[in-house]
Amino acid sequence: YSLPAVTSILNVVTAIASGVLTDEGLDESSKSTLERVEYGILWWFTAEAIVEFLGSGEYDIDNVGEYRVAYREYFKDNWNIFDCLVVALGHIFASFRVVRLLRLLKLVSVNKNMQVLVAGLVEGGRFILAICTLLALLFYVFAVIGTDIYQDNDPVHFGSLDLSMMSLFRAATLEDWTDIMYINIYGGGEFFYP
Repeated sequence: YSLPAVTSILNVVTAIASGVLTDEGLDESSKSTLERVEYGILWWFTAEAIVEFLGSGEYDIDNVGEYRVAYREYFKDNWNIFDCLVVALGHIFASFRVVRLLRLLKLVSVNKNMQVLVAGLVEGGRFILAICTLLALLFYVFAVIGTDIYQDNDPVHFGSLDLSMMSLFRAATLEDWTDIMYINIYGGGEFFYP
């Protein structure tokens, strides 16, 4: 087995153990065993991080036998920083299950294809923000128009700007949009409202 394969298997075991530990009907002996397994895996990840850190060092050619750890080289890789952060948080906040589940994200640092996907998502984040800003602007413009046009006919959905924006979001997500449609086709006071 290779080290990344063992790390991946331990990540999955940690995730399963965290999920099983959420069961309130779990007996104390099983709970204690799973917590010990998780604690052992945390120490495995700690040892792995230390070995990777020390492995990033180099021998000094001028002074034979002297070994120098290359701190800068190790911390140039963002995935090494992420691994150290996950391990440190695991020791500091060992009782929080959410921190335990962060270890599952170590699968990303092991798999190069997943690293490429995550890097793409991070790079695309700027464009997602721009798209969200454009959508918010469009919602605002059409909410102003909707409030102006439908305020008298449907005061529940278009009585104010904030209600209009909520109604537009509701219609855009197709959540019970037919109520909005029928009220504005047949008139709110006569069809739906007492």
